[in-house]
Amino acid sequence: MTAKSLPRRLQYEAWGNASRSEFWCGRVEWRTPSVTTDANGEAMYLLVSFEAGSHAEAMQKYYDFQGWGHYEPQPWDDDV
Repeated sequence: MTAKSLPRRLQYEAWGNASRSEFWCGRVEWRTPSVTTDANGEAMYLLVSFEAGSHAEAMQKYYDFQGWGHYEPQPWDDDV
């Protein structure tokens, strides 16, 4: 198997504030400096980082991490 035939794996991160009242999850390249603080200026911390082959897979991993159960895939998930 050559590098060109390997499945595409994207890097994702999940961030949250200390009170766990606000969260952000997305691809690493989407992260902006505003992710490090919430709407009230409270610090946001990196909770977990992971790889996924699609947005739907990433969201299921995030839901698993949060203990939220099954993620219902959306039509746009694999277009991201």
